[in-house]
Amino acid sequence: MPTWTGSLAAVLGDGGSSKAVLVAHTVYDKLNRPIEQLTPFDKDDALIKTPDKTTYVYDEVGRMTETSTPPSAGQAVRNTTRYSYFDNGWVRESTDPWDIATAYDHNPLGQQTLRTVKSAGGSSNRTMTWDYFPDGKLKSRSDSGVPVGEHVALVDNSNTANVVSAGTWTSVSSGAG
Repeated sequence: MPTWTGSLAAVLGDGGSSKAVLVAHTVYDKLNRPIEQLTPFDKDDALIKTPDKTTYVYDEVGRMTETSTPPSAGQAVRNTTRYSYFDNGWVRESTDPWDIATAYDHNPLGQQTLRTVKSAGGSSNRTMTWDYFPDGKLKSRSDSGVPVGEHVALVDNSNTANVVSAGTWTSVSSGAG
C-alpha cells in the first residue's frame, strides 16, 4: 500500500506561459521504494495528453521482480521485464518483453562471471565470461558471440499480440524477384 507520493517539477519553455511546468510523479511504498512513476504530460498537447505509467513489483525481501513500462507508440502491449535472484540476492535471470532471457552467475565476491543471453524460443544463445585475479581486478573476458548459422530474426509476425499492419498492402499472385 503506498504511503506517500512525490513530484519532480521541471521547468520547460520560457517560464512565462501557463504551460511552462510539467511534473513527473512517483508513488512510493512503505519502504520508500518506487512502485509507480508517471511521466509529464499536457492535456492540451497533440501527442502527450495523458501520463505514461511505469510500475515496479518487489518480492517479500525487497528485490525488484518486475518492471512494466508503457507500450511503444501505437502498440497496446506493455513492456514487462521479470527478474529472479539467487538466495543471496544476486541477479539470477531476467526475461524481457520479447522473451529474451539473460542468465547470470557470480563469483564468491559478487563479481559477474557469466552472462548467457538466450533468444526467444531458445534456439540460440550468446555467452560472455569474466575471470578475476584474487584482488578483484579483471584477469580475462570472453564472448562467444552467436554461433555461425544460428542467427535469429528478432522481428517477425509470429507474436500476434504485437503485429499490426500499417498502410495499404496489395496482393499479387506472381512476381519477379
